[in-house]
Amino acid sequence: MTLIQFIRLFNRNLKLFLFTSIVVGVLVFLFTMRQAREYQSETEIFTGLASGADVTDVTRSKIDFFSTSNAFDNLINIIKSRQTLEETGERLLALHIMTGNPDPMVMSEETFAQLDIWFPASERKKLLVEGDFQGTIDQIRDYKAANALSRKVEEVFYNSASPYSHSAIGGINVFRVANSDLIRINYKWSDPAVCQKTLELLNAVFTRRMADIKLGQSNDVVIYFRKQVDESMARLQGAEERLKNFRTENRIINYQEQTKSIAVMKEYLEDEYQKEIAIQASAEASLSKLEGQLELNQEIIKYSDKILAQRSELAEISSKIASMEVYYQNEEELEILRVKQNELKSKLTKDLNMRYEYGRTTEGVDVKDLLEQWLKYTLMLDESNARIRVFNSRKDYFMQIYDEFSPLGSKISQMEREIGIEEANYLEVLHSLNQALLKQKGESLSSGGLVVTFPPYFPLEPIKSKRILLVIAAFIIGFFLPLLIVLLIDYLDQTIRTPSRVHKITGLKLLGAYPNMEKMTLRDDTLDFERMSSLAMGLICQNLLLEVRSLNALDKKPKLVALLSTEPGEGKSRMSHEMANELTLLGFNIMVLRYKESDAHDEFLYDEAMYPIDRDYLTTRSVSELVGSRFNLKAYDFVFLELPALFQSRYPVDLLVGMDSAIMAVKASRVWRKADAHALEEVQKVLNVVPRVALNGVDPEDMEEIIGEVAKRRSEFSKLIRKTFTFELSTRRGYKGQPMF
Repeated sequence: MTLIQFIRLFNRNLKLFLFTSIVVGVLVFLFTMRQAREYQSETEIFTGLASGADVTDVTRSKIDFFSTSNAFDNLINIIKSRQTLEETGERLLALHIMTGNPDPMVMSEETFAQLDIWFPASERKKLLVEGDFQGTIDQIRDYKAANALSRKVEEVFYNSASPYSHSAIGGINVFRVANSDLIRINYKWSDPAVCQKTLELLNAVFTRRMADIKLGQSNDVVIYFRKQVDESMARLQGAEERLKNFRTENRIINYQEQTKSIAVMKEYLEDEYQKEIAIQASAEASLSKLEGQLELNQEIIKYSDKILAQRSELAEISSKIASMEVYYQNEEELEILRVKQNELKSKLTKDLNMRYEYGRTTEGVDVKDLLEQWLKYTLMLDESNARIRVFNSRKDYFMQIYDEFSPLGSKISQMEREIGIEEANYLEVLHSLNQALLKQKGESLSSGGLVVTFPPYFPLEPIKSKRILLVIAAFIIGFFLPLLIVLLIDYLDQTIRTPSRVHKITGLKLLGAYPNMEKMTLRDDTLDFERMSSLAMGLICQNLLLEVRSLNALDKKPKLVALLSTEPGEGKSRMSHEMANELTLLGFNIMVLRYKESDAHDEFLYDEAMYPIDRDYLTTRSVSELVGSRFNLKAYDFVFLELPALFQSRYPVDLLVGMDSAIMAVKASRVWRKADAHALEEVQKVLNVVPRVALNGVDPEDMEEIIGEVAKRRSEFSKLIRKTFTFELSTRRGYKGQPMF
């Protein structure tokens, strides 16, 4: 749609737009005459969400925009939640019931009168719990639950006209004040006291609900971590108790020090043992040599029972001394054994000296010296053997200790690891508990930090009425809504309407367009319909002559033109009448063949003949068969054959084959359907020429597409508007004639 088309559409329906605008404005004015005056109160609450202290991070300076925005959204949604609004309404009703009488600071007489209608004195008495506000609220809730489906409950608690309904209280406006920590709530109602008390009760309800929600969440976390701390502590104590019992049962004071001491003692024992092995080997070698030298005196020595007995006793004492030296036993007893040992040595030496003082060896060596050496090494060997036995026993003891301590170390390490794990788990859970307690404290501060900085005030004057704005808005809506509807209808309109849409819709070229002459009956003296129709018909006839010339049929007599339509009422008769008159004025002899009489009332300048639609009609091969011998058709330049509508009657195929031109009459106010396209496709198979479309009944303003600017009486302002919207902005002027309009 072009701008000019929009202006034309707007101009055509301007009266409708003005009428609906006035009607809607007047209706709104009448409906708002008895509108109750409203009062407004507001309150401000400091939230501390953006800049409040956080006990979990007292040094916090960075502001998280998204977290803060989310916190404000949560708070606002809780305020506007249905649960909050319903509880506020219940508390307001309880307050009014406990008041009992009209009080300008609690409720007006009108509000009390409405309350008395809903709850008469007898019912209010049942709901009232003297001196107990919460008890009265509980009674109201019980009544509400017991009569949930009653009409009264619906009117009181769900109807937006009731001050106790969540839908009425839901009219509050909640918003954050700029980027501050403040939120502002305002509320409108016809009773100023109800307006103030509703906000007071709302503040108390949502503050408590915020605390319950936040502390409820943190309490669950704290309880969970307290339980985990107790369980972790019990596991840690159990592990420590098991380690203590294990140390007690195995007599372990300090495993590391004990194992270190055992290792040191074993190493010392091993060194002493190796030294003693060396002494033993040395004594055995020396004794073996001496015994070889004293071989001849073996018999004497063997039979010396006394000496042998003394030697045996001396060996036993030496063994005891060696054992006590290794194990560090009683020093006094050891000294006694050493004294006895020395005595036995002295006695044995004396006896040997007395027994062998006279003897010598085979090599001539004095036996006395050899015997002294033999005795020395014999005693040394006996002592060494005794020590080695003690060392072997001690080594067995250390091996037993090693066998006992080796698995104990692994078990102790395992228990200590278990204790370490349980201790780390306990410390981690304890840390989590501390963090949860800090968060709980922070939540307590934040929920308890909702401070009413500006309490709801009692509004003394009603707010200014928006009645004038409503009326103005009604006028605007009443004007533009029909405009939008008209534009939508025009956009959705599938009729052909304008000449420019003919080829796009039908697929045929346009022969011409003829205006809707019914507009003349409206006596629109701004349009020259006669001149418009004359120009339109002249162009149609001119295009027809050009088409005949292009077919090289200009010299043929007569030239046959078929007038077709798919439906009746397309204006074939009117078109044929106007075309015949126009061509007659141009000097052509015209014959029009019709199957019914024309409804034209002006002068007929051409010849007309009627033909019947009978049995022979469909088999007609030529036009002369239709008129018989009544007319000499060769005397005519054009013969217009008007055929019945294609949807109502069949057509003579052989007759249409000889047509020189075909005109499809189409009315601009109709929709071109698939049936029309199919009928046109079928008739095109018969014709030897491509039909042209003559659009009939075109809106006079749309005729500009065919004949140029429509001659119309316009004011200077209208001319200026037209030039402005058609961008005819040039100031140059050419030759001006004397147009009639």
